[in-house]
Amino acid sequence: MPRVTAELRRGLPDDVVIVDESITASLDLARAFDYRGFGDYFGGRGGGIGQGLAGAIGVKVAMPDRPVVAISGDGSAMYAIQALWTAAHHKLAIVFVVLANREYRILKHNVDVWRQNFEAGTQHPYQNMDITGPALDFVHLAAGMGVEAVRVEKAGDIAGAVAKAVAAQRPYLVEIAIEGKR
Repeated sequence: MPRVTAELRRGLPDDVVIVDESITASLDLARAFDYRGFGDYFGGRGGGIGQGLAGAIGVKVAMPDRPVVAISGDGSAMYAIQALWTAAHHKLAIVFVVLANREYRILKHNVDVWRQNFEAGTQHPYQNMDITGPALDFVHLAAGMGVEAVRVEKAGDIAGAVAKAVAAQRPYLVEIAIEGKR
C-alpha cells in the first residue's frame, strides 16, 4: 500500500480533495499526502462502511472548483455503488479510486484481534469475507452507470491513470488491483 498511495500522490494535483474510505490503507494514505488545511481531506468516523463514494458527491457539490478524489476499498464501494450513477447524472467531475483486494480486509483484521484476545480457534479461517465467485468488475459496473473506467494492475501505471482521470473533467473510476491479506 505505501507504493500505491505514493503513486496516487504522484498522479494527483496539489489542490486535490481526498475523500478517504480506504480503511486499512488510511495510514499509508495519510503518510503520502500533505494535507494543507480545511477541505483537503474528508473521511468517516466510526466503524461503518459505505460512505466514501456517496460522500464524494456532497464534497464535489460543496467544492465544485477543486478536483475531488474518493478512495475506497472494493467492499466499501459496493455499499454505495449507485453514487457512480449520481455522479454521471449530475455531471460531477469526481475520480473514484477503488482499491480492489477482493476481500473485506478490515473484517479479517478484526477477526484476528478477536481470536487473539479470546484465544478462539476455528476450522474456518475467514468465513464469507472474500469477494469472489464471481469477482467484481468495477470497470463494467462503472460503464453500466455511465462512468468511464480503467483497471490498473501495475504500480507504475497508477499515477498516469489518475492524472488522466482528473484531466477528463467528468466522473471517472480507476480500479487498482492490490494484494489481499497475507
